[in-house]
Amino acid sequence: MILEPKIIDRRLVVLGAILIQVALGALYAWPVFTPTMQEAGWSKLDTQITFSIGLATLAVAMVWAGRNIARLGTRRLTISSALVLGSGYILAGLLGGTSFPVVTLCIGLIGGAGIGLGYMVPIAVGMRWFPDHRGMIAGIAVAGFGFGAMGWIKLAGEWGLLIDSYGIDRTFIFYGIAFTVLVLMGSTWMVMPPGGWHPTGWTPPPAEVTVARSEYTSREMLRTIQFALLFLTFIVSGGAGLMSI
Repeated sequence: MILEPKIIDRRLVVLGAILIQVALGALYAWPVFTPTMQEAGWSKLDTQITFSIGLATLAVAMVWAGRNIARLGTRRLTISSALVLGSGYILAGLLGGTSFPVVTLCIGLIGGAGIGLGYMVPIAVGMRWFPDHRGMIAGIAVAGFGFGAMGWIKLAGEWGLLIDSYGIDRTFIFYGIAFTVLVLMGSTWMVMPPGGWHPTGWTPPPAEVTVARSEYTSREMLRTIQFALLFLTFIVSGGAGLMSI
């Protein structure tokens, strides 16, 4: 028996997206941990290596998740994201909060993969529930990612003083539990609307007649000038932002 997707209050989708993205902003909170790591003997390069591995793993996992979202399902990907991300931080705390190999493996590799698995889901689901406000829902989801990073930095640092009060290992464990709970809560509403559904009072715009191709294979897409320009744009803009982290 195949269960049809249920129609839910789409405002809950927004709430779920925010909860997930706030937790996934964990990677950009890495700078709050680097002073403690350097006090434990890490070089500045060591801290950059861990962060870079996290970014690279996030990117690879995000591409993989995007290609498999229809096959695996949005909720399954989100739950996987919660468990992988949370376990990475918890293991980092349990196995040695200042060990370079342990932290790089657990937070850089495992944590980065967890973030990548879940990052696209709130955006994809939100845009399906809000075809009348696609830009708004995408902006809210991405904003949650940024605000989450700021919140985790302040909580571990000058506001919550978690690192000073409990040490970096317990802070990692606390964060791992918090990330898992938040993403699992958000996954409750990460479901696509039924086929053909649209908001009350909204009429889909008429399809535009165009002679341009609308579908490309991955290989064909990689050879287009549009992809090259977009890729360059994101490298420059993303690189500028990451330099401040």
